[in-house]
Amino acid sequence: MKHFVLFCLAIIEACPSGSWNTTGIRVARVNLPEDVFVDNDGNIYVPDNSNSIQKWLPNATNSIIVAGGSFGSDMNQLKNPIGIFVRNNNLYIVDNGNFRVQKWAYGATSGVTVAGGNSKGSALNQLSNCYGIYVDEHENVYIADRDNNRVMKWMPGATEGIVVAGGNGEGRNSNQLTFPLGIYLDNDANIYIADYYNDRVQMWAQGATNGITVAGGNGGGSAPNQLSLPRAVSVDTRKNVYVLDTFNDRVQKWAPRASSGITIIGSDGRGSRPNQLQSPFGMRFDSNGNIYVADTYNWRIQKFSCEIFGNRHPPASLHRSSSTTTTNPFESTFCDLINDDMILEMTTKSLAGRVALVTGGTRGLGKGIAVELGAAGALVYVTGRTVKSSDGKSGSLEETAEAIRNRGGQCIPLRVDHENANEVEALFQRISKEQDGRLDILVNNAYKGVERLLIESGTTFWETEPDIFDDLNNVGLRNHYYCAVYAARLMVPRKQGLIIFISSVGGLIYLFHVAYGCDRLAADTAIELKKHNVASISLWPGLVETDTVQASERNAGFHKMFETYGKTESAEYVGRIIAHLAQNSSLMQYSGTVVTTADYGTTYSIPDIDGTYPSNPRSVSFLMRRIPALSWLSGWIPGFLKIPHWLWYKLVTNFQFSQHIF
Repeated sequence: MKHFVLFCLAIIEACPSGSWNTTGIRVARVNLPEDVFVDNDGNIYVPDNSNSIQKWLPNATNSIIVAGGSFGSDMNQLKNPIGIFVRNNNLYIVDNGNFRVQKWAYGATSGVTVAGGNSKGSALNQLSNCYGIYVDEHENVYIADRDNNRVMKWMPGATEGIVVAGGNGEGRNSNQLTFPLGIYLDNDANIYIADYYNDRVQMWAQGATNGITVAGGNGGGSAPNQLSLPRAVSVDTRKNVYVLDTFNDRVQKWAPRASSGITIIGSDGRGSRPNQLQSPFGMRFDSNGNIYVADTYNWRIQKFSCEIFGNRHPPASLHRSSSTTTTNPFESTFCDLINDDMILEMTTKSLAGRVALVTGGTRGLGKGIAVELGAAGALVYVTGRTVKSSDGKSGSLEETAEAIRNRGGQCIPLRVDHENANEVEALFQRISKEQDGRLDILVNNAYKGVERLLIESGTTFWETEPDIFDDLNNVGLRNHYYCAVYAARLMVPRKQGLIIFISSVGGLIYLFHVAYGCDRLAADTAIELKKHNVASISLWPGLVETDTVQASERNAGFHKMFETYGKTESAEYVGRIIAHLAQNSSLMQYSGTVVTTADYGTTYSIPDIDGTYPSNPRSVSFLMRRIPALSWLSGWIPGFLKIPHWLWYKLVTNFQFSQHIF
């Protein structure tokens, strides 16, 4: 494999003018690829969302699994692998969810840990959300330890790593890194680092305590002297630096000591055409100097040929016989290009490629929603104020993130105080930067006033201190409005999105307290968002079995609801409803309306996690149970019989009637 690296770099030098074909060909169809590697025989390796490493032989249309294949922490399993390097017929895998690097001999059924594997942390024997990987000829493993803002070197057999770049905290100084991602070693063992949030590439000489900027470093932007969120880097023998400029959807070439770069791929803007990229995450060269790009949000691996070899078009060996209607196997249908396992993954991961934000997700309803969206394939940002549990109390960002990962999902937990408008704005700025301006789902769930509400329930508004309004609505109504504004600014330009306001029947009727009944955001925002194909929905869960609700059964008002409501629902059930809404082709017909979880669930046959269906307030039998004179009839009425929407709203907004129902 040493041979391969030298040969590959020498061939890259043969294209000093940057004469790569700017129109790529698709050589693999992959579910959100984050990295790619091509060995000396032209085999393509890609980590995918089925917790495996897929391998494509040259010209193949289907892949084979060469590592992993199931979600877990055992030696024959992987958990969210995101990086791959091949050396001496060994696969080195960034097993991100297990905070380790695994080495798999080709043909082996399990791997061995060669870096990390001691849980998440910042000690020298630990890693924390790693990304880029490089393995040198001596099989030293270099790993971009992203969350620790450092690059580590693990020698063969070592029990801990050595910091070779960064490690001085997050920052822009020459001795610091901020979210290092892609890394590369040149022939002199200089380390090149895609310093993601600093919008630059840093070169650290062997043994250096500071880095030198060799590309970018002029603020995030699209000018020739700028980069925006670079993710991958390669270097040729003349020290030309090739940068995957992710947010600008391009590959840049920077000559030594140049003050700006030139675009060699992706000069036609973001898109899905063969000459375009869309949020590419990974890039490698093969031994012929061709560039392979993990074109993440186009779900493909693109090959851009080095024109010096005359590869302006795919070679004749790639074409089918004249008897077929398709002349190029890489232009065939989706189903021709994926195997059965990948079809199953896409079926179960209905939200793959989507980005979701769930506010207030450390426990209860928010946690259940976040877990189900993650299990459905979405990348879930979760906010809360408690990072780690303490004093025996459950409910933290750490616990939610772990629950999502245990279901095979991806999560970015963030500490945010939703009473602080600056923190809320910064949250959306971060999502925009990290996800290239993309947010598909916002779940406005954060709410602070439950404890105060329980204390004041049954007390008139004039007997209550007026600051209860702030307690209930600063993180509720006010914050929901702020979040909706910032989410809409990301969704409207893309002409798609879903904003969920978690609410209740208290938005229409008197419930608990006067200060509780403020809710028209979903209906009003939907009017202005409709023409932009962004849906806004007020979602009413039923009686949800959260720890707070169960503890509140002692409260007289809540106790009455427990006695009369019937079948409660789990927090995860609400998440299932939102996941279904997000991929429902009829989503816009629900925009501006109130959707009750149980009613939607029965309409689309979505059961709760225990296989049962919660009580539906719109069902006739539910209504009969709440009218003493007619309650004996409820058991004889089929559950599918429902009250028309117009009549149901009229009933629940009638004060006297609603007190009997809720």
